[in-house]
Amino acid sequence: MEEKNNERKKILLVIAIFIVLIAISVGGVYAYFSARATNSGQEITGRTLDINGSTLTIAASRLNLNPSPAPVSDNLLPAKFGVDPTEMTTTQVNKALSKQCVVGGYTGCHVWKITASTTQDVPTANIRLNLNVNTVTDKDEWSYVVYTGTDSSAGAVLNKGLINTDFGNTTNTIDIHNGASLSTGTPAVYYVMVYLNNTNSVQNDGTAVGTTNETGAYNGSVILEAMGGEVKVNFYEEEEQEATPISDFTYAIGTFDYYETADDTDDDIVIPAGEVLLLKYNGSDTVINIPSTYIMNGIEYIPIVYGDGPASEESTFYANENITEVNFANGVLFADLDNGESLTFNTMLGLFTGCTNLVSISGIPNSITSMSGTFSNCTSLVNAPEIPSSVTNLNGTFFGCTSLVDAPVIPSSVTSLNVTFSGCTSLINAPEIPSSVTSMNNTFAGCTNLEGAIRINSSLVNNVSNTFRDTTKNITLEVPSGSTTYNSFNGNVPANVTISPFTP
Repeated sequence: MEEKNNERKKILLVIAIFIVLIAISVGGVYAYFSARATNSGQEITGRTLDINGSTLTIAASRLNLNPSPAPVSDNLLPAKFGVDPTEMTTTQVNKALSKQCVVGGYTGCHVWKITASTTQDVPTANIRLNLNVNTVTDKDEWSYVVYTGTDSSAGAVLNKGLINTDFGNTTNTIDIHNGASLSTGTPAVYYVMVYLNNTNSVQNDGTAVGTTNETGAYNGSVILEAMGGEVKVNFYEEEEQEATPISDFTYAIGTFDYYETADDTDDDIVIPAGEVLLLKYNGSDTVINIPSTYIMNGIEYIPIVYGDGPASEESTFYANENITEVNFANGVLFADLDNGESLTFNTMLGLFTGCTNLVSISGIPNSITSMSGTFSNCTSLVNAPEIPSSVTNLNGTFFGCTSLVDAPVIPSSVTSLNVTFSGCTSLINAPEIPSSVTSMNNTFAGCTNLEGAIRINSSLVNNVSNTFRDTTKNITLEVPSGSTTYNSFNGNVPANVTISPFTP
């Protein structure tokens, strides 16, 4: 018991969780709360609103904290942060994030990322958050924290408290942006952590002790207000998504007999034990939900979604013209074949090439390093999904996405942007280019509606062949003065592009 008490001081989500679970497993009389987010999959669809020539965008997505191993359930179990919810600090939030919100295999908190952006500078903007708790007996311990920072760490806590106290299960909102300005090219990013506060070692419903496990859910909304208009996204009530059955795929377990047409030889690709390779989707459903595991003959298998390059016809979803939405559960693996000899993981090489009706993707994990050609020729894709901070290669990612209007934020991990947005004829504003990028061959070639300022923070770009080929509108290219980037672009841009050096 002393060892457990010491452990209680070391970790954020205390051993009380285990006490509750043990009591239940042996038929004890304690009740506990289990919670889930009432949303459609991991992603809440962002919407846009045009006001006076400016586009406002608000989006929210559930962070995939990529715990390993994955938790037993995504439902919330009581968590104790060591302080009253009204006294939460950055330190406590970072302790939870360091544990990926999981202790002992169970989920202790959910984290949502809220991103607001505009295509025109806005002097005053409000981002209003509402949270509600429903279908529960006791609502008093549902808690939240709003903070700034990154996907993996908190910088500053802005708001905190009890959901029922601060929002009252009504339309009450809090402005997490506090009326500050919103600048083009610089999205406002906030994080909301939701958890169920554990008040003591035996979490109960606050009334008579019974044998029924209390369950519940939370929902809410985020509203961006600016320039006399507003745009809103909702956490909305919906049944849990039904997994796409394994029978809708051609799949392989154990050994995959790979036929190498180049030399007419067969290669046996060994699939890791406990995993199933999804070679091809053959079903008719337009919405695909890939679960964290498939169970076949009583054995659990982790699915591997298969990509093999934009020029290959062998990826799981290659040229599927029926699918409109794909959602990946936490724990799904991604791989392609390395020269037909072995599986290379954490890539989405050409995965959705030619999926002409695809409009929504969610659940891309932070472990992905390459998204080369992932969405090439997805001609219905209007809003790009968030790019994980682990990605280094975005070559050809959105090539030929003729409907793409909003470019994603390019994370600071990316080094290569060759052909990334080539042929995106609806793209109006380019993303800011981070300091890590070294290659921009044909990046915006054929982007006939691209205009305005494009800021390149990298001083190391040395490959700029045809970066702005076949662009026609006026573009101002902001580059570091006296840098390799400046020397590379100087004299190598079409007449519609003006180079504007700045001092880093």
